[in-house]
Amino acid sequence: IRRPPRSTPLYSSAASDVYKRQKYNSFKQIKIFSDSKLVCMQFNKKWKCKDQNLKCLLEKAHIILSKISTEIILTSIPREENKIADELAKNGIRN
Repeated sequence: IRRPPRSTPLYSSAASDVYKRQKYNSFKQIKIFSDSKLVCMQFNKKWKCKDQNLKCLLEKAHIILSKISTEIILTSIPREENKIADELAKNGIRN
């Protein structure tokens, strides 16, 4: 799954992409990796989301994903541990 631009919250774009792909594939599990610990913890319901705009997107993502049987795992990978993703993100910002 391609990562959206940094300014786009991961919640709804990733959820929407997973939902669209689910129609054509029957995945048992999908792993999504992010360099944002905050996004991962909020998505996994470990931390509360205080921002009202993001909270709406997060709720939308959970509604979308509740419609599929696939297990979704959102995992945080620190940027310094993932040089390839960091370079891709930098290239995406430049373009």
